[in-house]
Amino acid sequence: MATKTAIANQKGGVGKTTTAMNLAASLALAGRKTLLIDLDPQGNATTGLGLTKAEGKGAAALLEAGGVATSSPTAVQGLHVVPSSPGLLHAEGVLATDEGMKRFRAGLDAAASGFDEVLMDCPPALGGLTRTALGWSDRVLVPIQCEFFAMEGLAQILAEIEDVRTNSNPGLRLAGVLLTMFDPDLPFHREVVENLRGHLGEKVCSTVIPRDIRLAEAASHGVPIVEYDGLSRGSFGYIELGKEMLSHGREKVG
Repeated sequence: MATKTAIANQKGGVGKTTTAMNLAASLALAGRKTLLIDLDPQGNATTGLGLTKAEGKGAAALLEAGGVATSSPTAVQGLHVVPSSPGLLHAEGVLATDEGMKRFRAGLDAAASGFDEVLMDCPPALGGLTRTALGWSDRVLVPIQCEFFAMEGLAQILAEIEDVRTNSNPGLRLAGVLLTMFDPDLPFHREVVENLRGHLGEKVCSTVIPRDIRLAEAASHGVPIVEYDGLSRGSFGYIELGKEMLSHGREKVG
């Protein structure tokens, strides 16, 4: 059975999609057959890994009766992607019904078959797509940017995770809160890290992702950072995160 990880935060610009793409690549490089499902209608994870949004066979196909989501290989051996589809914009109405929710989750089960790791890049909102991903997942990774308002948004997503755990998925675990875009030369970034570790302890990932322009450059070239610049700070950060998710990340609980 695949380990299913939702990567979620209702705030945009926190490194969610960058994390989804590059963590998936790191897990694949570690020998895990990995599938990334792009549930964000914006489709940045899809294009960031060199694929195009799929009209009929991408993630939106799961919203239709009998729909099958087709995955495509990427430049990284062992990493496949179910691309985003424009039809995901209509997901909220479908997922509001029990029938639509069951159909979507059954499609996710079918797509995950044969993979060791399944990651989902959720949209920056706490709507039906994110709640469905949380309800289907084994664990959730929450990226947050190193900024003073990080705790504000974090409280909301952690409350949502607890609500899903209580009402629909008691097995859902918190894989960790991941600090992104960290600049050690900025005192307030160090303060944010210290405050979050003080408040949340082991729930905060040991790995901290540094600010690195090479991450954005890699996405613009349609490849993950490990393929674009394997010696960059961003590459080392996501390789370390992959190791953490394969070991201690399984042990963290919410």
